[in-house]
Amino acid sequence: MADHLAAIDVASLPQSVDRVGAFRYSTKLSEYRAAGLPFVTGQIPLGYDLGPDGLWRLPGDAPWDDVYVRALSVLMTGLDRTAIYARRPQDADAGGRFDAARQQRRVSEFVCDVAQRERRRRGPV
Repeated sequence: MADHLAAIDVASLPQSVDRVGAFRYSTKLSEYRAAGLPFVTGQIPLGYDLGPDGLWRLPGDAPWDDVYVRALSVLMTGLDRTAIYARRPQDADAGGRFDAARQQRRVSEFVCDVAQRERRRRGPV
């Protein structure tokens, strides 16, 4: 597996924020992190748990959402090796990843993004 991952510049972790995808973590993540690969994901809890280190978190309700697909297209069109290497994850324990205050900020950001998406979907009240 390591040889295959070594050939990848950017990994993908497409999950939805629905009853199934919102709280399901992928086994691929540990492999991506061990290989030092940055990855692209959506607005899923995992994308907030880890913070910005080593990933791009794209907007949209799901990987098949037009908003997500457009953001992915823009990201992939503009990426170069410098941007990819700059985004590679640092040591897994760097920066106090599971510090309580940081985790509270990350969870708050997730809740705010989900609430904002729901307000946009429902429109003016």
